[in-house]
Amino acid sequence: MRFALFLYAALMWSGAATAQTFVRCAGYQVATVQAILPGAHDIALQSAVAVGDTPEFARWFGVYDRAKAETVRENIKSIYRAIADERLRFYCGSPQEPSCAGGTYAYVYRTEPYAMTLCPDFWTLPTIPGGTVDEAAYEWGTMEGTIIHEISHFDVVAGTDDVCYGRTDCQQLARHQAHNAVINADTYQYFAEDIAFATIAAARRNPD
Repeated sequence: MRFALFLYAALMWSGAATAQTFVRCAGYQVATVQAILPGAHDIALQSAVAVGDTPEFARWFGVYDRAKAETVRENIKSIYRAIADERLRFYCGSPQEPSCAGGTYAYVYRTEPYAMTLCPDFWTLPTIPGGTVDEAAYEWGTMEGTIIHEISHFDVVAGTDDVCYGRTDCQQLARHQAHNAVINADTYQYFAEDIAFATIAAARRNPD
């Protein structure tokens, strides 16, 4: 507990997300990203603090061990700091863009931080507030989680790959190939989302 509180306080020094730039984005798209970035910032912080021997960790990263947990924690802290400290650049893709085909929500080039293209399907994703982890609508994640997923890909952040997609397949990855879960972008996304859902549920059970 003391370590978690210390980590939380240390991370808070990084402050809030800096200004963003937008290219080929409509007004509603700019407004949407600006509205969800604080949520991505917050759930990255929450999930960094929450790394430990927990059901959420086991669900997404497999059996707990300290070395694995430290790798996961450092990667999530890097994601958090990128959201908090870096000037993110968002490009809004079109349906005709080949890289946005096949249900792709967003993409980055891992050697080009901190630029991210948001594809048309991104705008169909749900957001975290108001949902629960068991809803079918969240099988492919949230807008906030997708930001975490994409930022994790940058070599200067966590250098993740796309080993699996979707909650169902990525839970299987954690069970059978946990060494790959640590390098999988969706795994970090879903872990962060689950921590956020758990935090919201706890707040509902214990209102101030």
